[in-house]
Amino acid sequence: MTDLSLENVDFSDEEFDDDRYEEFLNERFGVFGFNMLVGHGEAKPNCGRYEGDVGCLNVDGHRFALQLAGVGVEEEVYRRPVFHNCHRPACPKCYRGWMVLEGKRIAARLAEGSKRWGLVEHLSANVPPERYGMDFKAMRAFVLRALVRRGVVGGCLIYHAFRENKYTRHWFFAPHWHCLGFIRGGYTCRSCAKCAYASRSVCAGCHGFEAHTRECFNVDGVIAKVAVDDKGEAGKRRSVFQTAKYQLSHASIRTDCVRPQVVTWFGVCSYRKLKVVFVPEKPVCPICGNQLRPVVYSGSKHFCVDRDSADFKSDSRERLVEDGCVVWEYKPESDFRGSGSYARYG
Repeated sequence: MTDLSLENVDFSDEEFDDDRYEEFLNERFGVFGFNMLVGHGEAKPNCGRYEGDVGCLNVDGHRFALQLAGVGVEEEVYRRPVFHNCHRPACPKCYRGWMVLEGKRIAARLAEGSKRWGLVEHLSANVPPERYGMDFKAMRAFVLRALVRRGVVGGCLIYHAFRENKYTRHWFFAPHWHCLGFIRGGYTCRSCAKCAYASRSVCAGCHGFEAHTRECFNVDGVIAKVAVDDKGEAGKRRSVFQTAKYQLSHASIRTDCVRPQVVTWFGVCSYRKLKVVFVPEKPVCPICGNQLRPVVYSGSKHFCVDRDSADFKSDSRERLVEDGCVVWEYKPESDFRGSGSYARYG
């Protein structure tokens, strides 16, 4: 990787030189130094391999539910293909599965913390450009101190090494962190008329987060702010899971350690202070709500299992009987009990 001087690079969102962009990521897209976008690593041989189907054979329940919805059906089963998933953030084939599972873990942990600390807020903390050359651990500690100084009592940090230029759609190096967590006393500026929050430019001198973060900016130079919604206002999180999943979708991984942690916890949400047992939800049939189980098909129909093909279907409703024969049945439990692939359900 070409050694670039940070002093000669323009890190602004508004202006970015295409030639410099090519020099940034000239070896492999999504990689700069020890920083890599999720999904840009190497896949293992089994990643993405088709391993069978799971489904639901509750045809009576399906008929009743679909008839209530105004859909006339025969005896139909629900089918979903299963693919091997290593759940590694670096894997280009499996990182989406990791993203969903990690998002659910974040949502579950913050839901427990919100019982005491109130509403979950989404914040971003931008490192000053003059500190881009800091050691990663020192940079994270610097950002963490900046958040604590602003009254953030705990939450999770998601590392982003890159930003996307909204005009050229190019990615460039600009390390920052996203935080899903809790502010001491809550984000009172959302309902404060004095803050003139709609403009995000002035604060009338009250003692809420907006006033405090402006005071702290003069000390550490960190731009820490509550994320805005589509209307440009600091809206409440409609879904913590969806917010977390989106931030994980373009998070960054450190390639200079054996087990890189994309998500880290601090403060009142740290593993030492908040004990949460996360139990992944088992997949259920979207028609009747029964738990999906491995199934076997013995008919003559061909199913496309290439996820890159235009003919691929992530799920489908299929007929239980073909040419007078039952072609779907549950796989014997002894064949899949304890199986790692079926336990993850792709």
